[in-house]
Amino acid sequence: MVAHGIDLAPRFGDLSDSGAVARRLTCVPRRLVASPTYVLRARVRITPADLGGHAIIVGPAGASTASRSFTKEHKTVSIRFEGHLISTSNETAVAAAFAGLGITVTSLCACKSELERGDLVGLLAEWSIAPVELHAVFAAGRAAPPSARLFADHLGAQIGMQQPDARNGTLVAMR
Repeated sequence: MVAHGIDLAPRFGDLSDSGAVARRLTCVPRRLVASPTYVLRARVRITPADLGGHAIIVGPAGASTASRSFTKEHKTVSIRFEGHLISTSNETAVAAAFAGLGITVTSLCACKSELERGDLVGLLAEWSIAPVELHAVFAAGRAAPPSARLFADHLGAQIGMQQPDARNGTLVAMR
């Protein structure tokens, strides 16, 4: 980051080890979504246990074989499934779900307009999926300029889905 003059990099999900400093901005809710066409074509009830038999689109937060935990009424079920389509871009994963190619897990903010228009439908609404954390990662070895800190504050507020948490806004060293 320093070599390229980058003061701040937003990062979703788990952070890899580095010498950088990160500030947790917010947690973003995630949803399991598919197109209405896919759901009609599947013609089966979709439960967490059924996901292994569906076309799964894995976005950048997952790997080719993904594991997700679903919670309902204090009961947690972890499901491992193969990705039928793997993308390094969340936008591509959402577009593939929109096109009827399968089911994906994505942040609520990444598919909000598609859900509102009915282009995507939420699945397993009675089950919750762990939210994804959004961090502001600052360049290592120097103090973040005020503009970068203000932008991080603005970014966290604009995502607008902050979850109450004592850790929110704290600085953590990434090692």
